[in-house]
Amino acid sequence: MEKEKSWYQSKTLWAAIYIISATAYKGVKEMLVPSLPDIPPIVDTIISTLCGAQVVKARLNSQNAAPIA
Repeated sequence: MEKEKSWYQSKTLWAAIYIISATAYKGVKEMLVPSLPDIPPIVDTIISTLCGAQVVKARLNSQNAAPIA
């Protein structure tokens, strides 16, 4: 029997939160507050890649997901 984990223990959720937050930050910086500092491109690339890999891993490990067509 699997123990249910709390919502904040989900790596996939944190990956999605990072992607959404980084995208929103870039939009706000570009359109509203140009003086905000940039997210260093190497940091954004590394973290975005890890987040994307986590989402794919979660999808492949999901037991009740529909088959990928």
